[in-house]
Amino acid sequence: MTDLCWNELKVIGRATDLDALLGKIRRGPDGFGDTQLLLLESLAPCQALSVVLTEAEEAAGMVPQPAHPSIEAQIGRWGVKWGDMGTELQRRTSRSLTFGFTTLWGPPLAGIDVIARDYPHMRFRLSARGPDGERIRATWEAGERVEGQTPEIMLGVTAERLVLDLLASGDLLAVLEDLRGRQAAHALSTAQPTVQRLAV
Repeated sequence: MTDLCWNELKVIGRATDLDALLGKIRRGPDGFGDTQLLLLESLAPCQALSVVLTEAEEAAGMVPQPAHPSIEAQIGRWGVKWGDMGTELQRRTSRSLTFGFTTLWGPPLAGIDVIARDYPHMRFRLSARGPDGERIRATWEAGERVEGQTPEIMLGVTAERLVLDLLASGDLLAVLEDLRGRQAAHALSTAQPTVQRLAV
């Protein structure tokens, strides 16, 4: 798969807070017969789809298993689909934890926004290398992203938000139509009246 983004997330805080955060991260299958840490699923869970069993399945004694969240829910919550993959705790000190993982297309900025809001007393630093080799860095302090903000490509729209909207809707024409409408509304609101002087 060539669309992978390599991420390194460093979490800085007090030892007791780091232990508590690490204790909340579950392990799950990695798809290769082994297990991995489930960073985003554990700390910024998505709304899972409800599972309904048929009468025959219930009669057979089947137990409903939680379904994976929809792709749209994952993209909306984490900024990427499928969450983090191959996640490992690379380094641990008394003041920090460093996780290494991959995601599809780009870093999970939206997911780390959620985690940082839930742990405002910790600092988060992300260093990522996108599929095209681009370096992405972001920092969160006091629950807010303070560095690595995505610049606006037009008033009120970031490239990140545009991609998320497109992935969630799947309708390129509707997203472009919405952008045209925003751009037209902005142009009307900033239009300055012109004054002409008449020669007498």
